[in-house]
Amino acid sequence: MGLEILFLILNIIFLNDFSFGIWKGNSQLLSLLHSTSISISSIIYLTYDNYIFNIEKLKDDNLKDEIIVTYIHTFMISYCIIDLSYNYIYKSQISKASIFHHISVTIGLILTIYLEIIKYSIIYFPIELSTIFLNLRSVYENKKTLYSILFVITFILTRLIYLPYIIYISWMYIITDISTKFIFVCFAIPLQLLNIYWFYLIVNKYHKKYLNHTTYTRLYLNKKII
Repeated sequence: MGLEILFLILNIIFLNDFSFGIWKGNSQLLSLLHSTSISISSIIYLTYDNYIFNIEKLKDDNLKDEIIVTYIHTFMISYCIIDLSYNYIYKSQISKASIFHHISVTIGLILTIYLEIIKYSIIYFPIELSTIFLNLRSVYENKKTLYSILFVITFILTRLIYLPYIIYISWMYIITDISTKFIFVCFAIPLQLLNIYWFYLIVNKYHKKYLNHTTYTRLYLNKKII
């Protein structure tokens, strides 16, 4: 527990300096730093020793380089705390869904420390890959279309395909204690439903955009014919 607290304090100080010092409270750049660090490091870690495709190896109590997992884990918690603090202090227009996401993730990750199943959390972090392109879309306006496409693709692959698979193997093979399974379900299922809700908003947004474009094209053609 001492190592987790130490990493948590160091990460909060680090992210606070970047967010409020260097980037002047730019939440998009902070989110970009977080999503890139979390997703890339977890993907490299999981694929390097083939943990993601070897359930028995992942269940091994002697998980290799557990200190790396702990640092990545506390980095995620620190980001949620800093981002919520930033949005509260500067009264930013953060959605209720995002607030629910941050609070749920923070509580869930802290519980994994308490329940001593912190090593399993890293298999969930690759889903942050889609957030990279979400932020790049806002940072680079001239490449918004490209990053929007990449965002939708990675969102589907990580949050609608990969994440349900991970939830399934966690429930069936990794988590064995009944009480821990109950706590896991209380957090995993609502967060997955949130991803489905976000996907609905994405589809609805682009559907309206397509309809508006189609309507404009028809009006333009009719005007030319007339």
